[in-house]
Amino acid sequence: MLSTAEEDLIAGKINNNPINNNTINNNTIITNTLPAPVTQQTPTVAFWTVSYWSHYFQIDTNMVTDRMLAAIVPTKQFHTVLANNPDFYGPFWIPTTVIFVLFAASTVAESIANKFSKTQYTFDITLLSSASVTVYSFVTLLPAILFAIAKWYKINQIGLVDMINLFGYGMSIWIPVSIVCILPSDILRWILVIVAVLVSTLFVVKNLKAVTAEVPDQSIVAFLVFTAVIAQVGLGLLFKFQFFPHTITSP
Repeated sequence: MLSTAEEDLIAGKINNNPINNNTINNNTIITNTLPAPVTQQTPTVAFWTVSYWSHYFQIDTNMVTDRMLAAIVPTKQFHTVLANNPDFYGPFWIPTTVIFVLFAASTVAESIANKFSKTQYTFDITLLSSASVTVYSFVTLLPAILFAIAKWYKINQIGLVDMINLFGYGMSIWIPVSIVCILPSDILRWILVIVAVLVSTLFVVKNLKAVTAEVPDQSIVAFLVFTAVIAQVGLGLLFKFQFFPHTITSP
């Protein structure tokens, strides 16, 4: 015959085994004292290092082409085309291409005009330096000025890199226009310059107003837009009178 205590032990009613309790307690302690996972933090990169600037050049030909087309045919919002990924590749090479195309087209146009007018042609290398100063100043100083004004009035929607992209890619229209301006027709050149000014101005104004739509003081936005318009018109007139003033005269 089994005693009552023995029957309870067999039935599993006694559950105070010190070994089991210690094991459970130890497991609980071990589980509760596990260290928390370590979150990796991205180290801050100084702006004077190559690593800081390298991501601005991580762009392919298709992306540059899409952004140029968005500037020449300004139907899309440029900030959506940029997709929070502005670059320095396009804003450097597009103005550089404009400089050399302006110089080459102006030189060819002048030689054609001199040939038909039967006058002596003189090669002018200073046109290259003039184009360089004009274009590079436009795509660097103007964005910096607009950015500084925006920061002064606490308009944080305008970023310096975004402005450089806006005006850099906005120069795209001048590449085909400069090439066609080789044709010896002053009326055609005026039409092309006016079209280029209208397209580039529409592109800049449309996107400036888009990114500043929620700014409370729209008078400052209007001033920024007005400054950009005056700069675009001035650039177009400068291109026309400095690089394509040539007319054919009777000998």
